[in-house]
Amino acid sequence: MFQSAASLRSLKTLLLSAGIICQITATAGQRITASSPPQCSYTVTSIKFGFQIDIKSSTPRDYTINISEEGRSDTGKHITVHQSSQSSSHEIKHLKPCTEYEHYVTYLDGAGEKHCSHPENKTTTTDISKDDIEDVSCIPGHVCYRSDWDVSSLLSTTNVVGCDNKTFCVKPGYNDICSDFTTNFTCPTTSFSLTSIIPVDFLNTNEIHQIVSTKLPAKIETKLPPNCENLSVDYTCWESGRVTEPKLESELEPFTDYSCIGQIKDNNVTIKNTTAVDVRIDCGKANKESSGRTCLVIGLKPFTTYTCEVKPIYKNKKRDAKQTPVTQKTEAGKPDDIKELKTSQPEHNVTAFNGHFESKPQTIPVATLDNGKALTVTDILVVLIIIIIIIIINILSAALVYKICVLIHRKSRNDVKGDVMFESTAIYVNAPESAWRRAS
Repeated sequence: MFQSAASLRSLKTLLLSAGIICQITATAGQRITASSPPQCSYTVTSIKFGFQIDIKSSTPRDYTINISEEGRSDTGKHITVHQSSQSSSHEIKHLKPCTEYEHYVTYLDGAGEKHCSHPENKTTTTDISKDDIEDVSCIPGHVCYRSDWDVSSLLSTTNVVGCDNKTFCVKPGYNDICSDFTTNFTCPTTSFSLTSIIPVDFLNTNEIHQIVSTKLPAKIETKLPPNCENLSVDYTCWESGRVTEPKLESELEPFTDYSCIGQIKDNNVTIKNTTAVDVRIDCGKANKESSGRTCLVIGLKPFTTYTCEVKPIYKNKKRDAKQTPVTQKTEAGKPDDIKELKTSQPEHNVTAFNGHFESKPQTIPVATLDNGKALTVTDILVVLIIIIIIIIINILSAALVYKICVLIHRKSRNDVKGDVMFESTAIYVNAPESAWRRAS
């Protein structure tokens, strides 16, 4: 059976007037199909902190109100209400301000889940204002606010904690103490800020940075919040095992273990104590860049590896300076002085030499070829003069001998007669000069 669009509208109006709600396909040329009419309807009104939902029904039963942010089913709220009369009103609060929500109301019957009718399934919550938020004390060291709005998504910071689902807390920074702390709220349609003064009570002693000096006099440096102008710290220390004898920082001794606690004072009035800090001053800590504090160690053997460490003495007791031992190999040194000197061969210089250094010379009198005396420049000149004299004497002696020989030779020639001849067998002839000439 086919009907025109006008006929379909007339049929729908007739059914609605009879209290019957049908689902009709109204396109011309399509077959009309009808289902069982819904048994309820609802309306949604935006109120402060959320929605008011009014349900109308002819049948008493349980209904489920379903609300979630558009496109985010994980944010959904599912609230079951019982309706005993034909109409009921329900408020759904602690929603996000200026946020669009999807919603629908369902019920169960023998055929399964059914939906109550509503002309529009989306509604936006109202804006938020400063009056919707109040200051509360919830978590120590935090700025806390309470609101019936869900404002967690509106905060400009992500470090948000809470005591319950209506309270949110923000922890100020260490440098925010003794100053104004501002929390910003931003909504698509509005934004505002809330400012709180952070008192010194927000100071957490576990967050105080305490630096112990490494030299005397002992000093513990405490970094306090920069905006707290009237804060100061006085330390009292106790030696390990002597808790009944407190000492000030200036009285601490080296090589002793102490435990110190500081009294934090605001205008000289103690407000709280710091956490305990251990103090120990070990004097003489070496600075690798320092050129001073040289220690000379003697009596070591050459070419030998030694491990050295420094242990200071304080109050006649060796103290552990907590230094890293140093391993070093000695080099060649100057030989010791010669104490017993013996010689089996005459020498002019006698010392000990190890290839690197020479010892101090040591001398003893010994009998040598030159009477144990080392030659000096004068001795060398004397020797040279003697040698020259000897040479001159030898030359003169040779000349004198030669002269004597010549004279003897001449005398021999004069003593021999001119007519004396040697025998024919002789090799040499001693004849007068006149005879040499006649023979030639």
